[in-house]
Amino acid sequence: MTLRNYITGLATAALANVAMAETIKNELDRAWAITPKGKFECLASKSASNPDILKFAGKVYFKGSLMGATRSDGTLTSGIYNANIGCPTIVASNMGYVVMTRPTHPTSFGINGYLVLDTNANPPELVEIAESQSPQDDKLPETRRFQWTSQGLTLSYFGYPVGTQGGDVNSPKPKMRKAKFLFRSGEVSQAG
Repeated sequence: MTLRNYITGLATAALANVAMAETIKNELDRAWAITPKGKFECLASKSASNPDILKFAGKVYFKGSLMGATRSDGTLTSGIYNANIGCPTIVASNMGYVVMTRPTHPTSFGINGYLVLDTNANPPELVEIAESQSPQDDKLPETRRFQWTSQGLTLSYFGYPVGTQGGDVNSPKPKMRKAKFLFRSGEVSQAG
């Protein structure tokens, strides 16, 4: 390998890291992700008199309180239920799929729900994946948590079975699990 190839490789890697860093942003009252179809944004209001807003590709899909939103009906127009103030945290984005997490119970429970926004669908669709339990789930590195293929996403998480809510005395015990989300069908299943 020549010095020129080595330097070119380093520069390419540095630019790739910069580009990836700019595709997702989480702030106290704002979160966004750049996708091939446009920018997804959540703008959380700092006052009760102003609504929270969910936008995609410049179009407003939801105006209201995310804390007051009902469980998702599969679209952005119903909002993204969040048991805490502020926007959901965007944890990954790939191929037009934006993975988010947010509290689904009072924050003292430490239970967060994963959901995927499919920006390839028209209109964009929301799919609930699974509920995780903190602080154990927070310790998983991103490289182990998300496995992307052209067919779907496998999410490794510490939490509850797919389709089951935590936070109840009858809830199954949280443990390491995998959930599989298939892009084409939108189907979510327990994997492994």
